[in-house]
Amino acid sequence: MNEDETPAAAEHFDVHESKIQASAVFAKPCGFSLLQSLVCSRQMEPEPRQSLDPAGAGAVLAGTTAASVAVGALIGWAAGSWAVGALVGAVVGIPAAIFAVYRRYRRVFS
Repeated sequence: MNEDETPAAAEHFDVHESKIQASAVFAKPCGFSLLQSLVCSRQMEPEPRQSLDPAGAGAVLAGTTAASVAVGALIGWAAGSWAVGALVGAVVGIPAAIFAVYRRYRRVFS
């Protein structure tokens, strides 16, 4: 078979014969279609105000406090008294947990 010759079955096989994707409604000829769609997108609407989720706030509060107590107990265990470390972890963890809840839900409080 010569390189210039194509098989008879390949003559009817055209991968570009049918359209796979529909044309855009407001298509503009441009080589940078992604950039154009980002720049020419419609104006963004303001984000709706976030509501306070009590279960989520409680989970953040408890999780941060528990993590702080666990780290404190681990440091206390290494120092010789895990109970004192857990107590120090709780003393540090409670304000840290309150701050974590405030940071998570800061748009609700303003």
